[in-house]
Amino acid sequence: MLEKGLDSAWLRYRVASNNLANYETPGYKARKVDFRQVLSECKSPLHGGQREEDSYKAFITYDERTEARVDGNNVSQEYEQMEVWRAQAQYAYLTQKAVNYYSTLRDVMTTFAK
Repeated sequence: MLEKGLDSAWLRYRVASNNLANYETPGYKARKVDFRQVLSECKSPLHGGQREEDSYKAFITYDERTEARVDGNNVSQEYEQMEVWRAQAQYAYLTQKAVNYYSTLRDVMTTFAK
């Protein structure tokens, strides 16, 4: 699951960065990463909260929530900058969790190898 979290943070970072890069592109529609379908399926009582690991997939959709400017572009620079920051923070946090996990694992293996 840690790997999937890192993958999702990286995907969110890439999508938000791409939106920022297209801030001045006329007619560009912002994209967003959507995990709602995955989460709703996991909460489903018929589903039992279990999913195969490979089935955790996000969808990249167009952001229809925001109004377009006169040029047809609907990218909010402030929002996308915040999304980049959030994705970077999540990625850094999960990377540190992975480092801590493998450090603990190494310590346990070293202790029992003696």
